[in-house]
Amino acid sequence: MSVASNSTIPPIASRRPRRSLLIAGGIAASFTALAIYLQLDATAIGETIPFFDGAVINVGTVFSCGIAAFSLYVWFCWFSGFSFQARRIGFIIPLLLPIIGVATFRYEGVDGYMKPTFVPRWRRAHEAALAGKPVAAKAPQPAGAEKEGTAAAVPAVPTVDLRTETANDFPQFLGPQRTNYLPDAKLADDWNDSPPKEIWRRDIGPGWSGFACRNGFAVTLEQRGSDEWVTCYSLADGELMWHHSAPGRHEETIGGLGPRSTPVIDGGLVFAQGATGLVRCIDGATGKLVWQDDLLERYGLSQSLSEAAVKWGRAGSPLIVGDLLIVPAGGKGSNVRTLIAYHKRTGEVAWEAGNDQVSYASPVLATLGGEEQILYVSEKKVAGYDVTSGKELWQHDWPSHSNVDANCSQSIRLPGDRVLVSKSYGTGGALLQIKCEEGSCSAEPIWESRRVLKTKFTNAVVIDGFAYALSDGILECVDLETGKQKWRGGRYGHGQMLGAGDKLLVLGEDGELMLVAADPKKFRELGKIEALPGITWNNLCLAGNRLLIRNGKQVACYDVP
Repeated sequence: MSVASNSTIPPIASRRPRRSLLIAGGIAASFTALAIYLQLDATAIGETIPFFDGAVINVGTVFSCGIAAFSLYVWFCWFSGFSFQARRIGFIIPLLLPIIGVATFRYEGVDGYMKPTFVPRWRRAHEAALAGKPVAAKAPQPAGAEKEGTAAAVPAVPTVDLRTETANDFPQFLGPQRTNYLPDAKLADDWNDSPPKEIWRRDIGPGWSGFACRNGFAVTLEQRGSDEWVTCYSLADGELMWHHSAPGRHEETIGGLGPRSTPVIDGGLVFAQGATGLVRCIDGATGKLVWQDDLLERYGLSQSLSEAAVKWGRAGSPLIVGDLLIVPAGGKGSNVRTLIAYHKRTGEVAWEAGNDQVSYASPVLATLGGEEQILYVSEKKVAGYDVTSGKELWQHDWPSHSNVDANCSQSIRLPGDRVLVSKSYGTGGALLQIKCEEGSCSAEPIWESRRVLKTKFTNAVVIDGFAYALSDGILECVDLETGKQKWRGGRYGHGQMLGAGDKLLVLGEDGELMLVAADPKKFRELGKIEALPGITWNNLCLAGNRLLIRNGKQVACYDVP
């Protein structure tokens, strides 16, 4: 019996090894060259071809390298002139490597450039480790509850007070005015001599939510097993004051696990939307439920149907306008609604607006052309809606798909009845002029550019007529009058930013925190610290000089000079 008949590998094609080598080598060389080109000319490609950003280019690069390697693999195993033993080893080893890899490492997710993260399987998963720890929430008590005059006297835990407003409050997504900018903040000119000091750190449940803070207490959303928790922590020491749990779990291979939106605090109440569409109003003093509404149930959706349209989970942070709570709605087919407004204290529906699918952006209040309105970037457009009725006042096409090239970034209201919008996936930025005459409004582009403001799931900061943004992961400054780039700086990845006075706090995707001057003349990094380990996509919260930074595993509080 011949050697070839005992093998699963076809016999050597000995007559034409040179031709087969030339073909395989040509394929490998071509795809290798394509991979190199994609990496070297990524910026130009992203500015020219829609939908192309760093992540798509990286996927294309890996695919090209894979084709190149596979062509050589096929040639070596089936068409080369090497011995059968050598070809058999070459055939088996590449098949064993993935098996060994899967047995040894566990996939944890990807970053904004689609680079995967793997950890050893023997390292306990964060969620499992967190579930094994006791929940030691302080029970809010009235002042004076301690037993005086006894040796065993224990000071009472102060009542959580989310009604009292202070100058340091950061009560909602992107700050007090939802602008991603704190104009009165004063930060040091550099961190070399006096870097931020860590006050406390603790483990936290998975999720990409940010913190809202009022009167020394901070609330956020996190995943705990099969439930989504709204949690309240003491800003002073990081102690858990209360939590409210409700069934719900969103998990996606690329987007990760847990809730995405940031709660809002108003009148002593906490309002939150989970990743699966559960809207809750919670008593801020006790953590007890006041009312809730399930948007999936309201619009006749299962979770799978909802996530087929809004793949990475609902991320819209609720907005308070007077007595109304406004939330991105959703739906399917003819039953899609863009926004829904509730009476905030009762949960009764005041109005529903629009028929465009939701995105991952959040509504914001603005006055444009003398009309108070809600700005919202939905799946296919950016539009303004009347506050009292939900009537659409104007719209501008801003196309995407909420399960592919999603809209995530906020629209930003600007002086002179202008609105700035931005997006990744080869779209870039646009400045719109809103005009309202005789009850009719319209939006006209002042400029549009694929070259700037390619924000993926971050938001720009506007200071004195200039926009600062992580454009496909690279910090840049853009002149808003012209739409021209002034400079490009640090490669921080798809992290988050917050403007503070004449500085920028830039949280890199890898958890590194940078202080950068908001200077349109040149890029100046003024200091940096290693704030958190691991992928960090959560928005920052700055309450006075206390900076809260979190990701899907930890939260840390820093004293920022």
